[in-house]
Amino acid sequence: MNIHLTRFQQLLQISSRSAKHKPHINPRFRAYGKARIDIIQRIQNQQDWDKLWKSAANPFPFIWSGGWTHCTEYCVDEYAAEVGFYIDFLGFAVDEFGPEYARFSSPWGDFYIGVVAANKEKNSTPAGAFRLQFQVSDLVETCDELRRRGIQFVQPPKADRREPSRATAVLYTPHGIAIDLVGTVDFQDLELPSTSTPGLEEGMEEQAEARELTDFEEDSDPGNLWSR
Repeated sequence: MNIHLTRFQQLLQISSRSAKHKPHINPRFRAYGKARIDIIQRIQNQQDWDKLWKSAANPFPFIWSGGWTHCTEYCVDEYAAEVGFYIDFLGFAVDEFGPEYARFSSPWGDFYIGVVAANKEKNSTPAGAFRLQFQVSDLVETCDELRRRGIQFVQPPKADRREPSRATAVLYTPHGIAIDLVGTVDFQDLELPSTSTPGLEEGMEEQAEARELTDFEEDSDPGNLWSR
């Protein structure tokens, strides 16, 4: 695990200044994208794909270094709640940690998630800006285990109508980032949710309750948190 403070704060200031400039969209990007969309709308079968789909105009340019290869990063107001959620309730491994930045991964390092504390120069990321998706081997057991840890789901395992053998469950981080858990299930043993599945607003209310619990724990002796 890497721990550094001063250098990170300098980089954070640089990135926040750069983010204020509205990006210019190269019209060639849009032209290539529209051509791709036009092709996929015309494809009806594998023969069409083989005939119409084109190779990329340019090859993949990245050569990975010896460290992590990809990280999804976002900014939060409740940094402590987000950190506690990932480390102590989801059990994510800590790759880098500081008072204003943390990077998490699986025990095997096959993905990375960065969390930044919001400040006067960097606004928090909107809750619906993106969602994280993980494919698990046993969806029902994974959901049961997370419930035992006190994590609430805004959508229990629900059938995917496009793939009959798959289901998706949804939970939110304290900041409101949706996490989709996808897996194969036996629908004969699965209790499907009703049509009144809670939405984002109700999910955020549940996360607000979790934040209140976090505030309560912060007022307690920190040494007692891991002995409960």
